Amino acid sequence: MEYEKLAKELVEMQVENARPLSWIADCIAARGEEQLLLMLAHRDKAVCAGELAECVGLTSGRVANILKQLERKGYIERTPGTQDKRKVLVCLTAAGREYAKQVYHKEVDGYAWLLRVLGEADAREFMRLLKQGVKLLGSHHDELFQLP
Repeated sequence: MEYEKLAKELVEMQVENARPLSWIADCIAARGEEQLLLMLAHRDKAVCAGELAECVGLTSGRVANILKQLERKGYIERTPGTQDKRKVLVCLTAAGREYAKQVYHKEVDGYAWLLRVLGEADAREFMRLLKQGVKLLGSHHDELFQLP
């Protein structure tokens, strides 16, 4: 198989279809503030800000800015760590939990729409390939950070 040829085809598809691909991503995938809220809701406990940055693949500076916005909106509380005062622990407020539920349902609805559009057979194959890809990427984690 010519992987480089397929990779070029993927890049071309991405360039030629940038707008619909961005629209799909915006409709179904949480990013930024919503991504952090979902992560906090999933953990259901106070989480170190650095751990959040590592989990979502954002810089600590970007996460700090997002947390500042979330705190301003009343969705999170930040407190110094109990053992290490330099670490900041982040937890959801009641308003944050409620908004995270709304974001979660929006995500489920978006993915359900995409899977319905694909049809049953293709949706199952898509999920199989996605799970396989996540598993493979997890086992090659260190290599990802060495890509050019």
